[in-house]
Amino acid sequence: MKVSILITSYNYQQFVARTIESALSQTYPDVEVIVVDDGSKDGSVEVIGRFGARIKALFKPNGGQASAFNAGWRMATGDIVFLLDSDDVLRPDAVERVVDAWRPSYSKLHFRLAVTDAKLRPLGATLPRSPLPEGNLSRQVLDQGLYISPPTSGNVFSRNFLDQVMPIPEREWRYGAETYPVFLAPLYGEIGAINDTLCFYRTHGNNFTAMSRRIEPGKLVSLLQIDLNLRRTLEHFAARLGLALSPEASTSHWLHYKIRLACCKLGGAIHPFPEDRVMPLAGQLIRAAYRAPELSPAMRAIFTAWALAVACLPKPASEPLIRLAFSPSQRPPLMRALLHRG
Repeated sequence: MKVSILITSYNYQQFVARTIESALSQTYPDVEVIVVDDGSKDGSVEVIGRFGARIKALFKPNGGQASAFNAGWRMATGDIVFLLDSDDVLRPDAVERVVDAWRPSYSKLHFRLAVTDAKLRPLGATLPRSPLPEGNLSRQVLDQGLYISPPTSGNVFSRNFLDQVMPIPEREWRYGAETYPVFLAPLYGEIGAINDTLCFYRTHGNNFTAMSRRIEPGKLVSLLQIDLNLRRTLEHFAARLGLALSPEASTSHWLHYKIRLACCKLGGAIHPFPEDRVMPLAGQLIRAAYRAPELSPAMRAIFTAWALAVACLPKPASEPLIRLAFSPSQRPPLMRALLHRG
């Protein structure tokens, strides 16, 4: 089985070399490494160029994440395709472990990521925290629109599946483009899971979902927009496949309500749902958490306390709680240990 590792990069000069080295150092022999630079303005082009013929490199004008994924997909010749962010680092046996676990029925396989700081020092957390789901998840996606999945670098896709849904619409998915194949995959096959950490996820303040320095309402709005884009995407493909999609898919999951509550509290006039109020949203988050089989009783209690605190506290007092919810690297060690155990 041939494997493609697709690295998309934009202005990550300080990280991209280590990422490429981790892809080239795999114990599995039949691997091609594809690097798409999306118009970086730092020294990334020079760093990537030093790898020469050891990689397939493409330097393109900036077009956003979807355009970079599309370009790499067109270059890939592997039977399965790893997506790897240019600030993350694969373990040397990651590809070998995935190939050993791969089954022909899979459209996607995912694994956990070990959260580190910018210097790859472990922070004692994993993404995601919960055990990864596997098997036939199509009903869950059609009902809820979402399922527990790692960030970009924890996902491996069947080339056959990608060829059925690509290219990704580039204007709609300039950011958060991995969402598109991640949540379409259950409609096209089974999901495989390795509940070990096969990759290091760097947190350094510039991650798209991280808010380690300050709370950015605009980023919360962007995360909500990804959910709305996903809803439209699921509607399109469910209709193509003759499947029934719930009216609440992608907007009734606890992950959606977590973002929506934070955005309602902090977003003010830019919050995209002007009818929202924090206390009803807190109640919706709590109910969604208690319906979620992947959450333990301890995690449901944590979400209950967090939702009520965010809703009831004054805005300045709620900001640290929201930052902790979206930035694993900012959590104290004791909190990380409790969450990991939960």
